Amino acid sequence: VNSADFYFKLVQVPHPLFSRDGDNLHYTMKISLREALLGFRKAIPHLDGNAITVKRDGVTQPGHIERLRGKGMPKFEHYSVFGDLIVTFKVIYPEEFSSQQLKYAQEFFHGTQREDL
Repeated sequence: VNSADFYFKLVQVPHPLFSRDGDNLHYTMKISLREALLGFRKAIPHLDGNAITVKRDGVTQPGHIERLRGKGMPKFEHYSVFGDLIVTFKVIYPEEFSSQQLKYAQEFFHGTQREDL
């Protein structure tokens, strides 16, 4: 080792919202049961400070994955080309329903066979 040599050790610290896979970013979006059934419009706070809007109409299944092309990390040595942002939807179910909510659910599903659900 010469006196002019420098050595660096880089450690990547886990991010609280995103995980990285090469140039792609992964994000888990929590949505309510209402949003899963009726649709929603939500913003993801991106690492660059911009907000990325995710809009879904109709039913979103738990675990559904949506790929947002070009919204990931810049590619090595090609800084104008970006990886993808991969969003996985996690449905948060209510822990209980009010009597009124149960009544509406029973009316909605009345006559529906379990196999039809």
